[in-house]
Amino acid sequence: TLDAPCAPSELFAWVDDLSRYPSWLTIVARADPDVDGAWVVDLRGQVGPIARSKRLRMARTVLEPDHRAVFERAELDGRQHSAWVLDATVDLAPSGSRLDMHLRYDGAFWGAVGRYRLAERFGDDKQFEGGLSLAGFVSPDHLTGGILAVTLQARIGDGNAFLPSFWLGADGGVFLTGTAGNTPIAGGTIRWNIGTRIALHGALRYMPSFQVRGKGEAYGGVTPEFGAGFVWN
Repeated sequence: TLDAPCAPSELFAWVDDLSRYPSWLTIVARADPDVDGAWVVDLRGQVGPIARSKRLRMARTVLEPDHRAVFERAELDGRQHSAWVLDATVDLAPSGSRLDMHLRYDGAFWGAVGRYRLAERFGDDKQFEGGLSLAGFVSPDHLTGGILAVTLQARIGDGNAFLPSFWLGADGGVFLTGTAGNTPIAGGTIRWNIGTRIALHGALRYMPSFQVRGKGEAYGGVTPEFGAGFVWN
């Protein structure tokens, strides 16, 4: 959101032409006119020490003069691509004009997770397990952060140190990117202890959508996780 001491028509002149964006919007590093009234746009962002860029071909799909412009990804290579939508609206405000912008990315991406889990077993047969989990997530082209969560799991069936065991449970916590933005994350978990030292695990969590530093593309939604780990009792 941006408030400007000018008429909506003056502000909108900076909004409906992507080639003017690099001069005032930091995530747009470059925007060059292309055929059919489209633009080739370089988006650039940084989370902590990791900086990445993305090149897109964007076309204006909605134009309401002096009020609203919508730009959507429109590649010419004939392949399927994740959708990128930039929606900009200018309205009259007490200060003059107000600009509201939303950048939406509809697509999935993969990343690597390293997780350390400290838990205590309890119950008559030590069939419950509760504790804390600390993890790091890295997707170099998209997002880097940490996850701090509390966990609770229950063993399915009788416990036997010499047989595989299944554990079902849930965890909940917060996805941390420091000052860039944080959001809750929670979901269900499953673990298969193959032996006394090796375990396979999976999880299906949900993370409410958020934007890094309140701008740029939004992250969130359903977040599956699969992996293997070592167990020390």
